[in-house]
Amino acid sequence: MGLGVGLAAILQGFTPFEDMFAPGLPGPTVFGLALIALAHLLAAIGAFLDLPLAWPVALVNTIGFWLTGAGMWFGGNPVMWHSNLWVWTILIYLLFRRRDGNAPWIFMTVGGLIPMIALMPRLDWRQQVLDISFTFVAIGIMALAYSTMKAQLQDLEDSVADDARRRSVEHRARLLESTRRENIRRVHDTLLHLFQQVASGRGEITREEVLRLGEESRAGLGTSDLDLEASPLLTALEQAVTDVGCPVALRIEDEASLPSKVTRNIAEATREAVRNVAKHVPGGTAQVTVRTSGSGCTVVISDWGPGFDPSEVPRSRMGIKEGIHGRMAEVGGHATIHSDIVGGTAVTLTWNPIPHAARIGPSGRRWLSLIALPSLLGTGLLLVLKDVGPNPLLAWALFAATAVVVTLTSRVLRRRGLHIHEAILANAWGIGLLIANYAWLSLASGNSRYDLWAIGLTNALMMLTIPGRRWKEAAGLVLANVAASVAGALGLFGPVPAGTDIGSYGAIIITGVVTLVLAIGASNIGKHAHRVQEEHTEEQLAEQLRKERVAEQEAWIAALDRICGPLFTGLYTGAVDPADPAVRVEARHVESRLRDALRLWPGGIHLATALDRLRRAGWGCLLDVEQVEAFEATRFASLLNQLDPAIPGQHLTITRRQGTLVATVAEPGLTETRQAGLAGARILLTDPDFTQFSCEEDQP
Repeated sequence: MGLGVGLAAILQGFTPFEDMFAPGLPGPTVFGLALIALAHLLAAIGAFLDLPLAWPVALVNTIGFWLTGAGMWFGGNPVMWHSNLWVWTILIYLLFRRRDGNAPWIFMTVGGLIPMIALMPRLDWRQQVLDISFTFVAIGIMALAYSTMKAQLQDLEDSVADDARRRSVEHRARLLESTRRENIRRVHDTLLHLFQQVASGRGEITREEVLRLGEESRAGLGTSDLDLEASPLLTALEQAVTDVGCPVALRIEDEASLPSKVTRNIAEATREAVRNVAKHVPGGTAQVTVRTSGSGCTVVISDWGPGFDPSEVPRSRMGIKEGIHGRMAEVGGHATIHSDIVGGTAVTLTWNPIPHAARIGPSGRRWLSLIALPSLLGTGLLLVLKDVGPNPLLAWALFAATAVVVTLTSRVLRRRGLHIHEAILANAWGIGLLIANYAWLSLASGNSRYDLWAIGLTNALMMLTIPGRRWKEAAGLVLANVAASVAGALGLFGPVPAGTDIGSYGAIIITGVVTLVLAIGASNIGKHAHRVQEEHTEEQLAEQLRKERVAEQEAWIAALDRICGPLFTGLYTGAVDPADPAVRVEARHVESRLRDALRLWPGGIHLATALDRLRRAGWGCLLDVEQVEAFEATRFASLLNQLDPAIPGQHLTITRRQGTLVATVAEPGLTETRQAGLAGARILLTDPDFTQFSCEEDQP
């Protein structure tokens, strides 16, 4: 913000410097204007370097005002008094440096009013009111710009926090799934192998082998490597192009992460395009090239097979229409298909964020949408106090139309940010308004700089649309406004009476340059803050996942001890004989319970325990589900624990129907008495040969 204030001060300092060379000025006035120019220079230095120069600036500018006013009072020439052009950037600097106290800006305000009041009989009071009002307009704009930047940084912190939470959920899900798969493979190759061997009675098991398998079963549990730097898009694409029916050459240049929904849709659209290669290019290879950056993502899926005419694809082909185009359109992207009978086919998936919305968050957009309000109020007051040409009624009509344009632009900005074409249209209206104002200057009633009343509205639209744009777009909009203003001041749109061009193009240049610098500066500050915050968040996330790994390892080892501990210890110590039929039966039960635990981990351990109890009570049990939620497993286990020992041949199958766990008891089913004894069960189907039930709370 200091950069913007300093830049405004140094640019506005040219006005008193230029006024020094007006003909016929008395010596005190020239010296006073020189001091005012010096005060602007000091304010710029103080703002750029963050130096405590509030009192020197206030004293130098106030003394300059007094000397300028004294020269005007005692001189015989007409009074030249540009109070707002001489003071507004100084006042903004003093308010910006309020940490040095309020005394400097109060002193300068009171000191500046003294010569103004003394000269009031020789000044146009309306013009002085407008000077003061536009000084407050400038202060209001800078205050809103400051609030916008603060809100933007807060939005940035919130965005990083949301992204961290999203990545934490994604990484944790990947961690648990990776650990689960690793546990299944490791335990399958060690403990399950051990208990299968005991249960089958095949071969002799030595104590050393038991020890080896036990150590291997625990080695590395819960410590599966998870690359925190891996791109979610890379992971999603690798999964999407697995087992698609043809070889895939995947090359990715990943420099930025994407929103989770965008990642998912791009991966699914890529999979659909690769499947088309497998279907229509037998023996061909799909080339997938991915480039991501802060400005978006591009994925190209190409092959060298026989091409086709995309315009002749039947509307019934849902794969291309919905699977590719539909998925990309859903996230604001698009897909293009180029195909040649000889040169093959290339499908390009493109997604770019709305630049404005991507760089300025919702809080920043709310403040930015208000930044045109001070200019509207100042211009409205100008039209009330001044008769502007050629027709006040036409001026009010254009003002009302511009207010509508500003309102609509602010509304779109607040809701979602502006597309570049919307920003161009808004600036085109402002530039057109400025050109029209210059065109009818020769018809104005007087030679006052306030005859250029449209400048405030042009500036308002420029300030509203530049922040958040890419720097080339922002610079282009500023140059268009500055070019129109300079061309008007040079008389290209019509004669410019003397005195009406004072401050006109200067105001446009200052507003445009300061807005551009602040926008680019805020963007760079945001990028740096985002990078620092992201690194800090990455460290926290890595530590969190390390703790998750440790907790996962401890929980799994504890579960293994509960399931396998007694039998494993007996085999290791030699307290039990593997050839004993009872030991073989126990090994079979432990093997089944371990398989169930592996399938239901981490939330379904209670259900695995209930199934183990039923098997020991003579039930034949088949588990046809995986990864049941803990609350669901506990609730369903309470139902199974109510079942009596099985009738010979009776078996139980657990499946999932429409998202609900369903148990089927068959050969025979449950009697009415046993059904009535199942508290909390909902009987779905009943027959002498089978019975199906679920939890009463569930609705299959």
